[in-house]
Amino acid sequence: MREIDDGILQPETSQQDMLGAKTLQQPMEVNTVISTAWQHYRANFSRYLPIALRGTGWLLFPAVFLLSALLYMLQQGQVLSDFSGLTALIVPAWLVLFLWCGAQSLGEFAGISRLVHQSLVFQSLEDPEETDSEALSMTLRFTHSRRFSLLGSAIIKGAILAAINILLLFVLAAAAVMVFIGLGILPGSSPNLGLFFGGGAVALVSLIVFGWLYTWLGLKLLMNEQSLAIETESGMLLSIGQSWRLMRKHLMRSLWIVLLASLMTLPISLVMAVLAQVVHPFLFQQIGIIVADRKEISTGLLPYATFYLVSSILGLVGGIIVKPFFRTVLTTLYFDIKNQQ
Repeated sequence: MREIDDGILQPETSQQDMLGAKTLQQPMEVNTVISTAWQHYRANFSRYLPIALRGTGWLLFPAVFLLSALLYMLQQGQVLSDFSGLTALIVPAWLVLFLWCGAQSLGEFAGISRLVHQSLVFQSLEDPEETDSEALSMTLRFTHSRRFSLLGSAIIKGAILAAINILLLFVLAAAAVMVFIGLGILPGSSPNLGLFFGGGAVALVSLIVFGWLYTWLGLKLLMNEQSLAIETESGMLLSIGQSWRLMRKHLMRSLWIVLLASLMTLPISLVMAVLAQVVHPFLFQQIGIIVADRKEISTGLLPYATFYLVSSILGLVGGIIVKPFFRTVLTTLYFDIKNQQ
């Protein structure tokens, strides 16, 4: 074994030579990817759990900060809808904290992707996997060093997908105006069946087209985190291009894999959603007791803020189980795609 500069222990030969005759001639079937990932996830859950706990812990800091700030403002009689004064300081402070903690969390969870890939490589060699603490710490140091690249690529990917949503909202708004004019609802308009049906057709077609575009772009950018976590020659922008090229011939298979993995984790998401509905009224009531003696206080945002906090915290708790599984699935798919090249 030798240690290369990115902090991973690998045999002396190249990855292509390592796989040799075991290189897959055909892509894995959807069920094979899922079953392989599930078996690996079950066998290594105890190994990934501490990483998932740390990654989730980082994301809890912004939620705790926001809850503490909310309670403090309510106790001081701060008007929540007034975005000035103390609120003007808390919002940017929370945003900086959220981005910084998000980068730390991404660095932790990316470590799971890198560990899964190492395990798959060693398994393909029928060679014992390195599991000692030093090898584990080197792997996590590598992904942690790329935490801000991971954050940057996530922001870029999110901005691209958000742009699609914004364009869709503009188109739907225009379609809604056409429908309202066609119904004669807007001032100065008279009923017009052509505009009414035209607006409905525009809305339906735009939902189909933008839905397809959103899904297509999401799949094309699906592997950027795996690229950053695994490839030594990768970066914030380069990982997006690498994902774009890797997914060229694997979009439909990847879509079915993501859908099946989502269905497998759906029960956990439903449990968290039900808990949020149960916990939210209790927390809202307790906060209401705290500020009950405050007069002329605007609490219009309070129900939404508390529900956001409860949902976020419970979502993070569920993510301790779900996120390592999804990263195992995506890394298994990544490993399979790379083997076809």
